[in-house]
Amino acid sequence: MSVTESRSFESPTFLQLLLAFAWALAGYFILHRGHLDPFLFSDAHVYANALSSWVSGQNAYDAHFGALRFLYPPIFLYVAGPLANVFPAHWGWILYLAIDLACTLALPIVLARFYFKQSWLNALFALLLFLAAPQFGGVLALASGNLACVLYLLVFLAALPGLGKNRWAWFYAAVFLVSLIKINLLLMLALPILAGKRQTIRSSACALVTIAAYLLQKILVPGLYEGYKSSLRYELFEAHQYGYGVFGIVADTNYKFHHTIGRSPYWITGVFVLLLFSGLLLLRRRLPLDGLKRDRTDGIWLTLIIVAIVLANPRLLHYDACVAMPAAFVLITNLLRFRRPILVFAALFLVSLLAAFFVHSTPLKGSLETAGLLAAFTATFFKLWSETSTQHQLEAVRATSAVS
Repeated sequence: MSVTESRSFESPTFLQLLLAFAWALAGYFILHRGHLDPFLFSDAHVYANALSSWVSGQNAYDAHFGALRFLYPPIFLYVAGPLANVFPAHWGWILYLAIDLACTLALPIVLARFYFKQSWLNALFALLLFLAAPQFGGVLALASGNLACVLYLLVFLAALPGLGKNRWAWFYAAVFLVSLIKINLLLMLALPILAGKRQTIRSSACALVTIAAYLLQKILVPGLYEGYKSSLRYELFEAHQYGYGVFGIVADTNYKFHHTIGRSPYWITGVFVLLLFSGLLLLRRRLPLDGLKRDRTDGIWLTLIIVAIVLANPRLLHYDACVAMPAAFVLITNLLRFRRPILVFAALFLVSLLAAFFVHSTPLKGSLETAGLLAAFTATFFKLWSETSTQHQLEAVRATSAVS
């Protein structure tokens, strides 16, 4: 049976989902004692402090909230600063949090509806997977007020015309804008290359234009740009916030043993990303056109791409992992072929809860998430590869029989 088929799965009932939410809530209180401090709105406070400093003529890159520093390029200040003047602090704060809340909760629903496309995955189940991912990444993303989920939602919505009609203009505009805030979102340019047609040149052009925009900031506002780079250096080399991806795992290991991260994290991450996307390009070539359409219909191909994009992120954090974790669950469920995905969720949630409860190192917890994403990706990749090999062999036999 094909990994892309999902008709044998049973969609959970409303009562089952309510019980699953209660199960997740109990796990959250066991793990976090019901508290989010000092995490509550931590990233949003960094933005607010930076904009307050900027508007009052101070150095925005000195702004921080606890150990967190302002890490966005100067253009963010030039765009958000005037908005901070338009909206009074109290109402501006409420408006931002309302937008962030709405976008964060909409993100898993959009992914489930237009990308994963599993008949058993309804909106409520998608929200459950998002919020109750290992370490409750969705809850933490929601509570921190980070812009990431807003930016991801914008890009995924802008890609819909491309997925349907191979029209990617809005997508490129969205990637350009969001990458001016978080440059790692340039990785989203892999989506049209792998899911569209003849988009390599346009994707490359979008990447070059974005990089040129960063260089232009360096030329026009060198003082601010140097502050931006200083904040990044502080976060990486002094605060040791490497993230939980491949780069972070290697950098954290190197620092523990050598008290420096060295060059190996950069080389290993580069090779890993090259292998990751080269493998997907090879797999896409093996998929026949009708098979590719089938994959898009059932969502496994797009789901695989999303997991790869998040895995390629050099500074993978909880607000990135919460995008990939529901995708990984879809891949795992299709691999296991268990009829009731809600029971698969319960089992995996218990495993992740036990791991989080007994593992107290935050980098190690994040590394376990990355390992899970990589395992789901690798198993699905080779399953699809095997299926296409079998399909090619059957077609060759049919062709030989027809000639005979």
